[in-house]
Amino acid sequence: FMSSDRGKTWKSISSNLPDRTLLWRLVQDHKKPELMFLGTEYGVYFTNNAGKNWIQLKGGMPTISARDLAIQKREDDLVVGTFGRGIYILDDYSALRSVDLEAEAQLFEPKAAEWFMQRRVLGSSKKASQGDNFFVADNPPFGVNFTCFIKESYQSKAQKRKKAEQALEKNNQEVAVPEWSVLEEEMQAIDPAIWLFISDAEGKIIRKIKGNNSNGIQRINWNFTTDAQNSVAKDNPERGANGTWAGPGKYTAQLMKQIEGEFSALGQSVDFE
Repeated sequence: FMSSDRGKTWKSISSNLPDRTLLWRLVQDHKKPELMFLGTEYGVYFTNNAGKNWIQLKGGMPTISARDLAIQKREDDLVVGTFGRGIYILDDYSALRSVDLEAEAQLFEPKAAEWFMQRRVLGSSKKASQGDNFFVADNPPFGVNFTCFIKESYQSKAQKRKKAEQALEKNNQEVAVPEWSVLEEEMQAIDPAIWLFISDAEGKIIRKIKGNNSNGIQRINWNFTTDAQNSVAKDNPERGANGTWAGPGKYTAQLMKQIEGEFSALGQSVDFE
């Protein structure tokens, strides 16, 4: 329950939370009061409209008892303490303050990234010869980390056909065998894809990074390198993934969708440094 008049009146904000769910901890964002996180017996939920509806945070976290939550204000990190399964950290949840769940797609402005040369690992692994008692954790992905939201994944021709066939089967209707020409067209078609285009200060596209064609919030990393410029050859059919380094400066990122080989912009571009 929530009160906006210091406890004189209260209203339920349980909304669409599952029935018979133990609620352990509720924390409120320090910048947007409508954004709240809820630790429950069966995972973590968030709302950015003061409890009108709740969405479960997944992203690889198992459905376990989240007994405690804490916000690291400097980094906008959400720290989850579980019962018997350790600690989980959602790094930089700032996108949840402004995510529009009704938009087709949305790209959020990243933090300014530090340009540096990575140090080589001492030894053959990240622990070197320290042994298992020496604890180390992975660093954040090197480069600029973008957060984007995709409302619905984009379906290929084959996926659309199979979905229509499933609907017919569900309604006990006859499903016709597709013509060979239909199947051939599906095999030759370019599958839909999500891309992130990086442009320099002059507007020239210097890097194209493929994202995941899946719904929800995802992260895309740019490691400061441009697209490879060397040509395709017999001994180098894939041409390599990285080109030269892009220097420090101002850049622009644009989320794109590729449908039947055609690129089109998704949402607004963002400027970053």
